[in-house]
Amino acid sequence: MIPFKRIARFLMPSLFKGILSGVGAKLLLPLLLAGATSLGSWFMTSKVKNAEIAHLEASYAEARTATAQAAQERLAVAVSRGEDLTRGLIETTNLLRRTHEKHQQEIARVTSGRACLGPGALRLLNETGAGVDGFAALPDAASGFAATDGAIATDTDVAGWIADAKRRYAACRARLDALIDWSEAL
Repeated sequence: MIPFKRIARFLMPSLFKGILSGVGAKLLLPLLLAGATSLGSWFMTSKVKNAEIAHLEASYAEARTATAQAAQERLAVAVSRGEDLTRGLIETTNLLRRTHEKHQQEIARVTSGRACLGPGALRLLNETGAGVDGFAALPDAASGFAATDGAIATDTDVAGWIADAKRRYAACRARLDALIDWSEAL
């Protein structure tokens, strides 16, 4: 047996002498057992809680990984879809350009170059798009005799302008359609 009385007398004789004598000695062992039990249960609870925390952290890490992988797959699909639509848009734009070039050649062939719009109408049309990006005023008159009378637009000029406006509209519509198709796939 551990000589508690001897240790107590050596360390703090007056305090331990009162505690270890009589009733104090009988209470010391249950108090030590209760303390050891509490300490043991704290360690066990700590181990169980640490295991639960580790399990939760692993679950959250798996969920984050799965979410990131799903997002990466959705991004890859969206990029692929965007590339497909871009290729289609480039093909459409090239087709529109070739069609426009053919129309320009046909317009030159089927129009006479006679004056169609006078200076006032031409000025008004040119002012309508002023300050707009990509706006081009009506070109100079195509025929020499029409240009001598001042600022006018010939039937060739007007037909060319209409063909260009139709081409630009079709290109814009193709871009918007591709953008809508891409966003609907998301």
